[in-house]
Amino acid sequence: MSKAPVGIGVVGLGLMGRAFAQICTETAETRLVGVADISERSARAAADQFGVPSYPAADDLVARADVQAIIVATPEDAHVEPCLLALDRGKGVLVEKPIADSAAHGQTIADAAARSGAVLLVGHVLRFHPHFVLAKQAIDEGRVGRVRQLQTRRLASVRAQERLRGRCSLPIFLGVHDYDVVRWFAESEPARIYGESQRGVLRDLGYDVEDVSWALITFENGVLAACESGWVLPGGHPSGQDGRIAVQGTEGRLDVELMHQGIMLSGPDRSSSLDTLFLPRVRGELRSIFVDELRHFARCLSGEATPLVTARDAIVAVQMAEAVIESARTHQPVGMTPLR
Repeated sequence: MSKAPVGIGVVGLGLMGRAFAQICTETAETRLVGVADISERSARAAADQFGVPSYPAADDLVARADVQAIIVATPEDAHVEPCLLALDRGKGVLVEKPIADSAAHGQTIADAAARSGAVLLVGHVLRFHPHFVLAKQAIDEGRVGRVRQLQTRRLASVRAQERLRGRCSLPIFLGVHDYDVVRWFAESEPARIYGESQRGVLRDLGYDVEDVSWALITFENGVLAACESGWVLPGGHPSGQDGRIAVQGTEGRLDVELMHQGIMLSGPDRSSSLDTLFLPRVRGELRSIFVDELRHFARCLSGEATPLVTARDAIVAVQMAEAVIESARTHQPVGMTPLR
C-alpha cells in the first residue's frame, strides 16, 4: 500500500518558496497544506494559486495538526524563528541554504533539532545535483586517485540584486554552495582560509555587497581548494551564470562544466539556456534537483533515510563563509576550528 503524503507547510514565498510549494502539490510523497509569508500580497497570491490557506506568520501554520513538516524559504536572517517553532513541536524542517545568516544562529537551529529528535535537512541542493553526485561517486571509486586540488567557479548575473537587494554577503549566499562541495569532495575539514574580495559595480548600483570573492582553502589532509564567487555577469549573458568545478587527483582529473545546461535557444535578440535543473517539465511532469531533494526529505520524515546534508555540514559551510569574509577584511589568513 502507498503511504499517505506528508503534510507540508511552506514559510517564505519568494522564488524558492513558490517553487517548493509547486513541487509539494505535484509530488506524490507530499501534500501542500498551507503557506505563510509576512507579505500579505505574496501569501494571498500563493494561496490562490495552490488552493490552500495562507497565514501572515509561521506560528499559526506550524500549529496546524495536519502540518507534519515545514519548508523554510525565508531570507537567511529569518530562518531561526520558523525552524524553532517547528522543531520544538517535533515537526520536521527543510531549511534552504544557508542554514542561517551566521554559524551561531545555525547552531541554535541544530540544538533545537537535537533536543526534539525531529528531522532537519538543510537545502544544499548540489548534494542532489547529478553532476556533483556522479563526480563524488567517481572520487569514491578511486578514479582520480587521491584528491589534491579543487577549483570552483560560481558566477551569477548582476540582475540577481533585483531580487536580493543587497541583503546578504556573497560568501554567505553563493559561496556556501561551493565551500560545502569542496569539503565534501576533500573528505576533510578546513584548516586555514585566505579570502579576498572586490567591490564597486554593485555598490555603484546601491548595493553594498561584494562583486566577486575568492577563497583559498587549505584542508587538514593537505587538499587545496580555490573558490571563485561573483554576481556581476552582465544582464545580457546568455545563460545568466558561469560555473564549474575541477578536481585534480594523483591519478586523474574531473571537470564539471555548469555554464550551460546543455540546450540553448537563440532568437533575433539574444540566446538563452533552457531550464533543465530548476523546474523543467518533461512531458508535463516536474523533474528537478529540488524534486529529488523534497522526495529525500519525505523519506527522512518516514524513517526510510537519514539527511544527506546534516546540520553540522551546513554550519561548517557558514563558518567557512565567515572566515572568507573576515580574511578579506583583514587581508590575513584565518585559522579554522570547525564544529566537531
